[in-house]
Amino acid sequence: MVYRLIATFVVLVSIVGVAGLHASGTTVIPKTLPELAREAQLIVIATVTDSRAEWLDDTGLIYTHCDLAVEATLKGKAPRDLRVSEPGGTVGTMTLAVPSMPRYATGSRVLIFL
Repeated sequence: MVYRLIATFVVLVSIVGVAGLHASGTTVIPKTLPELAREAQLIVIATVTDSRAEWLDDTGLIYTHCDLAVEATLKGKAPRDLRVSEPGGTVGTMTLAVPSMPRYATGSRVLIFL
């Protein structure tokens, strides 16, 4: 009987403790290919020529900057070279992982909707 009371107390304390925690999150609803194409101002096929992460001074977040050599423009008018910046990346031993953000490997070919 005493064990049952202790177990019940532990469960109640655990539930109250967890309920008091603050959690936040983001939900990303994937778009269809037609939606991406319709909403994009620029669609290009490109090769990643460089990818590097850095701290942004004004936000304190890590962003990865990728330089792209445009091979073909499928929509809009693109320059020969583009730079795309996305939240997330690794600087030293610190990593900021952002779910659903693309990762660009130097030398890879990409299809980009901007």
